[in-house]
Amino acid sequence: MWRSADGMVNIAALPNEVDELIGLRAFLSTLSPDVWKSLDEQLDEFTEALYYELDEIPIDVAVEAQFVGEALPPEFASNLDWGRLLGEDCSAELARVDLRWRMDVAEAVMSMITDLENDPTVE
Repeated sequence: MWRSADGMVNIAALPNEVDELIGLRAFLSTLSPDVWKSLDEQLDEFTEALYYELDEIPIDVAVEAQFVGEALPPEFASNLDWGRLLGEDCSAELARVDLRWRMDVAEAVMSMITDLENDPTVE
């Protein structure tokens, strides 16, 4: 995630097919579609609150320039404990993720949920 000088939050998505997200897909596959929907709603609320949080932080254009076009680092994604991160206290656990990648993690989960919902091989 990076912010442009005008405060716009930008994300370069990590493709759902990368090996580093296999753990996320495997974890989400153990959950029911009702849980996916609830999790997706929680993540929508979380990301909305995160936008407001980011608005309060001054933008350092030089720092942000280092992250333009950068997706969630694959090694970072592969080391996440998705079960803990997306458990009962999802928002509190996500808040522990480095602020730089918090939005990326939430968006990766929401994207994977959408993929699973649209996958005819998933029941």
